[in-house]
Amino acid sequence: MRSAGIEPQAVPEFVSVWVRELYGESTDLQSTSLDELADQHFDTIITLCGKSHDALPEHPEDRRHVRWDFHHPDDEAALRHLEIELSERIRLFLQANPLI
Repeated sequence: MRSAGIEPQAVPEFVSVWVRELYGESTDLQSTSLDELADQHFDTIITLCGKSHDALPEHPEDRRHVRWDFHHPDDEAALRHLEIELSERIRLFLQANPLI
């Protein structure tokens, strides 16, 4: 699994705290540019906003591109809400698209 954006920025501290709570350890989070992943192949690409979807270059070998539109979380409460929304969408996605 990889994560990238069209305008990489520093990861906010509230996101780092959230990740530590999820994984129980400190993780060095870095924002990756889409350009850094341009030569890689992915079975599924999920974009989380229209701006990212529109900026993503077309790759003929990509099998599936899912577009989900979320508002960018700008505080811890919004991040917690996004966590719930993403968890539910991922659960439904995996039910509809079994990996095994």
